[in-house]
Amino acid sequence: KQSVDERAPQTTRTNDEYLEYDPQQGGFVARMSGKKGDRQLLSFNLIVPLSHEGVETTLPLNCPRSVSSTLRLTVETPIADARTNIGAVTSKTPTADDGTRIVVAGPSGQFRLTWQAANKGAASVASVLNAIGAIHITIDGRGVRSDARLTVRSYGGTFEQFRVRLPRGAKFIPDTAATGTQDAKYRISEEPGPVATASSAGETRQVVLVELKEKQQGPVVVNLSTEQSGHDAKSRLELAGFEVLGAVRQYGDIALNVTNDWQARWDIGPNVRQVDPTELDSSLQRSDLSAAFQYDGEPWSLGVRVSQRQSRVHVTPAYELELLPDEARMAVRLGYQNFGARAFWFHIDLNGWKMSGEPVESGGLVDQDRVSTQDGSLILPLTQASSRKTEISFSLHRSLSRDESRLQFPMPVPQADSVGTGDLVVRAPAETELLPDLANSTGLAAAPAPESVPTETEGNTELHFRTLQPNAVFVANRANRSREESAQPTVVVDIDSASAEVEERIEYTVRYEPAKEISLESTSDLPIDEEEIEASLIPTATSINSADSEQHTPLRLEPIEDEADPSASGTRQLRAILPQPRMGKFIIAFHYRIARSQLLATSGAVHVPLLCPTDCRVSGEQATVRTPHGVFASLSAHSDNSSWKAAEGQNTTSRSGEGYEFVADRPESSLPLVISAVDANAPSATVVDRVWLQSWLSEGMEQDRAAFRIRTSNQQTTVELPSDAPPGGVEVLVDKQPADVSPGGPGRIIVQLARNSLHASDATAIKPTTHTLEIRFRHPVQHSLVTRLLLTPPQIDGSSELSQ
Repeated sequence: KQSVDERAPQTTRTNDEYLEYDPQQGGFVARMSGKKGDRQLLSFNLIVPLSHEGVETTLPLNCPRSVSSTLRLTVETPIADARTNIGAVTSKTPTADDGTRIVVAGPSGQFRLTWQAANKGAASVASVLNAIGAIHITIDGRGVRSDARLTVRSYGGTFEQFRVRLPRGAKFIPDTAATGTQDAKYRISEEPGPVATASSAGETRQVVLVELKEKQQGPVVVNLSTEQSGHDAKSRLELAGFEVLGAVRQYGDIALNVTNDWQARWDIGPNVRQVDPTELDSSLQRSDLSAAFQYDGEPWSLGVRVSQRQSRVHVTPAYELELLPDEARMAVRLGYQNFGARAFWFHIDLNGWKMSGEPVESGGLVDQDRVSTQDGSLILPLTQASSRKTEISFSLHRSLSRDESRLQFPMPVPQADSVGTGDLVVRAPAETELLPDLANSTGLAAAPAPESVPTETEGNTELHFRTLQPNAVFVANRANRSREESAQPTVVVDIDSASAEVEERIEYTVRYEPAKEISLESTSDLPIDEEEIEASLIPTATSINSADSEQHTPLRLEPIEDEADPSASGTRQLRAILPQPRMGKFIIAFHYRIARSQLLATSGAVHVPLLCPTDCRVSGEQATVRTPHGVFASLSAHSDNSSWKAAEGQNTTSRSGEGYEFVADRPESSLPLVISAVDANAPSATVVDRVWLQSWLSEGMEQDRAAFRIRTSNQQTTVELPSDAPPGGVEVLVDKQPADVSPGGPGRIIVQLARNSLHASDATAIKPTTHTLEIRFRHPVQHSLVTRLLLTPPQIDGSSELSQ
């Protein structure tokens, strides 16, 4: 045996067996070892405080759980009664010294043993009852049901019965399963007649008698259920509590629950106050409570008026209208909110639309087998009562005539108590031109498109509106767009001493209607034989030097019949039939070679014939001319009708030769060029591509400015100045930088074009280089009433004829 005081825990250990007190677990921990069939005995002493209440004494114990357990207790005085919360008192035997030996079978867990001393000389203690109620009241169209859980205890002597007065007009519902069994702790019976209350004369309420199995001080928990008959919506229900007769204090919680199809309004009477549902007893808390109250005494009353709840349905529509050439399709999405009584079906006025045959999407709420249309209305029966929020989607359609230009579409109207503003999205294919007519539309307003949604995708039209009324009508004018075709030609010309090789690509963009063929125009001297010119279709933007022949589809280029004599007009009309009608972007590539002798014109210029797209919009044309080393190209100055011009800053040099970029702002059927060669053994020539002259005249002063764009292989050039240029007052810039200038004789200056001179034997010394040479000077002038001005620009020695 081991005596243990919790304030100074001690431990007993024998080998692997021990018994110790663990304050963390709040009890004793024992370890025992043995074999099967061994019997172990564990014993220790405890000091347990007793609680006294009146003539009753209580022994609390925390007993270990076991298969079988027995408690034997010896009390030094005689006892009249003994009871337990767990287990059963099997015997109460007097001892020789006027004590009592009590035997309890099956104590476990939080066990309490209470006994009452048998003192015949002492006066009996009167019972002082206290009652705590937890009442749940349910109201529906059939009546009122009240379920009460009463906790009754005595602060004085013991009691073995008490009486409860039921609410007015309530009938007791016996619970035979709980009170009619042999092991029931109490039995409830109705007293013969109603008892009048003291608070209201003439008011009678039924009384029930609760009999306990044995005397005790409690607490005793008793469950009572009552039901009242149906009620009139115009009358006022008077709800009252379960009054424990003779109790000195009564208080508790009231949970009121009105079913979904009914609504209640209440008048709070005496001894009652409304509280938040979270303040109720845990047994009454639930999510569907209508109201919560607490009462502080008896009698209390709560007046309630109950009426049938009206259905209040709000719907927010969203429509997506797709206009096809011969059919209109609409996707409808309806967001329902139900604030009143339950709904069992929904109605939608279709306004001439028909169901598309696709199922109604509702998450299983709509009964698909019972969906029907009657008198132009769509009826959606529900498989269960509608929830607070429901979303239903379905598809509609109606036929259209391809020639119908005036469109008018009324929106489907959901039948509800209120219809909110919704969204309408209208889509049309690229080949359809759609013009909304909001002036003749009803209940629609234009709305901006969401930033994440493009208003036009691959030419398709997408319009956004807000529906301001339930019966909105969309009106628009429709027209079929004709084919829109644009082209962007790109030409690469490789010139050598014998011929010119042309690689031309025309990138087409076709919208709204597919193209079956392409139309071209060329000069009459362009050969169109299949052996001399190659034409192919490239579906994607393949590189111009791509060798992937699998993507190239050969085409046949043929002249258009019944055209005039090409030799008379100088041009011919051609066409190429596509393998199949095409839309979108594709490329037509042409490759041909022309002998240089065929390109020479009478003026000495070289005219490279090109294929020019017709019957489509051409924003411009770009050409690249590549020449070998020592050969350079420029635009011919004798082609007045040409829009070709040199691209600014685009000339390139590669190891294979020179590259020149030219652009035109309209389609051209030929590229006029001047091809020049530089002799390495001859003095270098200077070619002037362009000159820009400016004379600024002000009072007593004239300022002249000349800018030259030249190509030369020289490292310097000589400029002859006008006679009125002031000596030493000339400003010279080369490629936008101050130049090195030296005198070159009377009226001449020598300008260094390159800062680092190259050896004469260097192969690059004969390579023509493009420079910008700018000369500025000013001098005084005298003006009379009539003055004749002579404007003489500077001249570059050894230069060719000016191009522009």
